Amino acid sequence: LARTKAALHAAAGRAPLVIFHDPSDDVVPHADSVDLARGSSIDLRSVDAGGHRLLDLLERGELTETIHGLLS
Repeated sequence: LARTKAALHAAAGRAPLVIFHDPSDDVVPHADSVDLARGSSIDLRSVDAGGHRLLDLLERGELTETIHGLLS
C-alpha cells in the first residue's frame, strides 16, 4: 500500500489526479481516500453520489464536467 500511495503522489505531481469518493461508500472507507490525498496535490472530492458505484455522479454529469475541465 505504501508503494501505491507513493506512486499516486508522484503521478499527481505530473498530471492532475482527482479522486471522487462518497462518504457513504460501504465498500471502501472514505478515510482511506482522505489518507491517500493528504500531503499531496491529489484533488479529493467527497460527493454524495449513491455509494460505492458513484452512479449519481455519472447521472448528474459531474464526472464528464471534471474531465473536460482537466483537459481544457
